[in-house]
Amino acid sequence: MTLIFSVAQGLMAAKAGAIFISPFLGRLDDIGAPGIKLIEGYGQFWITTDQKAEIIAVSIRSL
Repeated sequence: MTLIFSVAQGLMAAKAGAIFISPFLGRLDDIGAPGIKLIEGYGQFWITTDQKAEIIAVSIRSL
């Protein structure tokens, strides 16, 4: 499992063999970056590039 804060980090982790990537949504929201956009962005690359790493969102503080 690899902690990520950007789509680029998620893609690099997946290419390096990570099985799970974990965006820290609450931390991103704390600094004013919409965490859900990270999941959407990685999801688009995941679909179009056939990445195998799965997303496990963590540090969720609100819905």
